[in-house]
Amino acid sequence: MKLTFKKIEKEDLKFLNEIREKKLDEIHLGRIKKQNKDQANYIMAFFKKEPVSHVFIDYKSKYSWHKFPAIEDLYVKKSKRNKGIAQETMNYAEKQIKQKGFKEACLDVETHEHWIKKFYEKLGYSKVSGPHNLRYKLGDKEITEIVFHLKKKL
Repeated sequence: MKLTFKKIEKEDLKFLNEIREKKLDEIHLGRIKKQNKDQANYIMAFFKKEPVSHVFIDYKSKYSWHKFPAIEDLYVKKSKRNKGIAQETMNYAEKQIKQKGFKEACLDVETHEHWIKKFYEKLGYSKVSGPHNLRYKLGDKEITEIVFHLKKKL
């Protein structure tokens, strides 16, 4: 499947909500703000003109175990899964990281999501630490996820 990619801007919120099938404007706006400071890339993929996936690359993560750019929140629209979109989106994200001069990338996987961990391992990522408590705020809620940390040489 041939995808086209673009950096996400504020005007793209409607596409993000379409991909996720829910509204997460607070998270998306925070990522766009970080991208505007050149601390991240927030990327969306299209198949023809349809938005099908997104991924966030954080070059300035707040988590101490992130020693390299962190790939976060790879998400593929439910109706478009199992068509190679996730792998193509990851390949594009890794290419962006390499173009910035980095030789490794990292990511976190929730400990109970075995299927996605296997997907990342097939792409060459391996577990290097964890479990870690990954904490963040979503509106008024304090969220804690228990994650394994994986990395890959690019």
